[in-house]
Amino acid sequence: MSANRAKNSISIQDICITALFAALSFTATYFVKVQVFPGNGGLVHFGNIPVVVAAVCFGRKQAAISGAVGMTLFDIVGGYFLWAPFTCVIRLAVGWIIGYFASKSGSRNALWALLGIILGGLVLIAGYYLAEGIIYGNFTAPALGIPGNSIQIASMAVVGLPIAYAIKGTGRVVRKR
Repeated sequence: MSANRAKNSISIQDICITALFAALSFTATYFVKVQVFPGNGGLVHFGNIPVVVAAVCFGRKQAAISGAVGMTLFDIVGGYFLWAPFTCVIRLAVGWIIGYFASKSGSRNALWALLGIILGGLVLIAGYYLAEGIIYGNFTAPALGIPGNSIQIASMAVVGLPIAYAIKGTGRVVRKR
């Protein structure tokens, strides 16, 4: 097998880790959610926390795919059908960004991961603002979603990072980047 093919191959472990974090992301979104403003205005949930853990412990591919699959599945099952394509793209980008920055400095420096959360959070806010503007044909109302999305970003940093680095610090996570 060529070195390039081995580098790009997907292992059973990668599939299982990604599926586990997609399930965690879906579950944390489905069962722990609060609508900030009735009707629209952002849904606050903990589905981002598994994405941060996946990003820090396993890398950007697992974070991106698990966040996109888990939260898109929530949109489909939870009755937010129109949002599903937007969620898939937005969450893929957010997970990838967090994972990219979390992998800097060998993931030993949480400041890189925090920078990833901030930049990924900006993509999340802009992406859902644009999506809501497209869905409803109004680019004023989506501003109501910014507080809810900001709470999600804060939860990623305040709850997700400590959990991720606690798990990573146990030494039980063995992954090549």
